[in-house]
Amino acid sequence: VRAGSSARIWQLSAAGRRLVADHGGAKRPHEPSPRLLAHALAVADVRVTIHQIPDAMPTISAIEVQIEAAAWRRYLGLGGDRRLLQPDLAVTIHGQDDQGTFEDRWFIEVDCGTESIPTLLKKCRQYDDYRHSGNEQTTHDVFPRILWVMGGPRAAHRAKHLEERLARA
Repeated sequence: VRAGSSARIWQLSAAGRRLVADHGGAKRPHEPSPRLLAHALAVADVRVTIHQIPDAMPTISAIEVQIEAAAWRRYLGLGGDRRLLQPDLAVTIHGQDDQGTFEDRWFIEVDCGTESIPTLLKKCRQYDDYRHSGNEQTTHDVFPRILWVMGGPRAAHRAKHLEERLARA
C-alpha cells in the first residue's frame, strides 16, 4: 500500500461485519500469510500467462478461465460422502486448426514448493476420485488434463520425485 494520507484501506466495521454475517457473508478480516500471498500471486501470474496465449497462437479463438471458487467441483465419493476438488484454475481453450474446431480443458495446480510430496499425492488421488465420479465427463464429454505448475528452488527435483511416486502407485 502507499504511505501518507493518500493511502486508504476500506473494510467493514465490527457492526458491518455482524450485519453481513447475518446474511451468510463476511468473516473477520485477517492479513494473509506470506505463503498464502505468494501462492495467490503465482496463480495470478499463471492466469495472466494463459491470457497471453492467443497472441502467440492465432488458432486460439477464446480462453475461459475459472478461478477459485468457480473452478471447484463438488462430487460424491465411492461411499456417497460429499467431496470437494479445489483446483487453482479451470481453463477451457477454444480454437480451430486444419483438423477443425477444438476445445481443450485443463485443471491447473500451482505449487510454490511449500507442500509436501504426500500432500501432492493426496491431491492426485482426489483428481483420480473425481475422474471416477464421471461428473466432468457427463457435463463436458471429457475429463480435463491436469497441469501442475511447480516453482521454488527445488521444483525440478520435487517434480521428478512426485512422478516417481505416482509411477509406483
